[in-house]
Amino acid sequence: MRMKKLLFIGLTLIMASCISNSGGKKQPQAFQYQPNIKQLKVDTARLEKIDHLLQDYVDQGIIPHALTFVAKNGHVIHHKTFGMRNVEKQIALEKEHPEYRNLLREYSDGLLLFDISNEEVWNKASTDLDGLENFFEANKENYKWESPRFRGKVLHCSDEKILAEAEKFMKTVSKDSVDIQLRRKFNKDKVEIKIENGLYAPGANKAVDAYIFKKEAYTDNTYPAIACVGELVAAPESYKDVRGPVTADYQNYLEEEWIKSLRNKYKVIINQEVLKTVKSN
Repeated sequence: MRMKKLLFIGLTLIMASCISNSGGKKQPQAFQYQPNIKQLKVDTARLEKIDHLLQDYVDQGIIPHALTFVAKNGHVIHHKTFGMRNVEKQIALEKEHPEYRNLLREYSDGLLLFDISNEEVWNKASTDLDGLENFFEANKENYKWESPRFRGKVLHCSDEKILAEAEKFMKTVSKDSVDIQLRRKFNKDKVEIKIENGLYAPGANKAVDAYIFKKEAYTDNTYPAIACVGELVAAPESYKDVRGPVTADYQNYLEEEWIKSLRNKYKVIINQEVLKTVKSN
């Protein structure tokens, strides 16, 4: 009996959920929501295997009943019950036990909230580039560095001659295509030059530490000729320089504004009698 109960618990919920990317699509409407199976790339054959497996367990008497609940990208794509809660009376699982219906509703509402939150807050915070830039500009004081950063390129060349030619060549081409042009010119037969681009804090790049921040010496036996081409930056100039912290703060800001707008739009009424029963339980 204990094994049956454990197996039942293990098979009660089969749930596969991942980060939703709603992209402006309609919100899921509880269990009435009908997702686009093809667009979500759902493997219906695998869902059928789950159904057959659980139905076999019920038919063989291994478990009396089971429930599946499968979601993908925040959308309910499959939910089904198997067997009877009361075999003698032939009463289905959901009819005799409302807690299972409530459990389904709870997961459905949770997915709905997740999808809306993703569209209104999480996804918007990472994709609203204008919003991120404006938020950064309005809160620059919160994103200072303890020490300057180096913004630029690190050139690793096979010898000093290649390095001198590369530095001279860089002055003759557009900044937008300089990396492509350098590789095209110097890496025809073999790799004579390697290029790194970035915004480097002290300790982030050994070559930058040695040549810009004048820390421990750095040598590369394969590409011994090294140069750092760029500039020291005292403070972030764009949200891109501190994208992680700005995105996190912008997300919190969007969530606060969203909740504020909901409170202004909808009146919250608390049923005190029901609240007392919740507290007592």
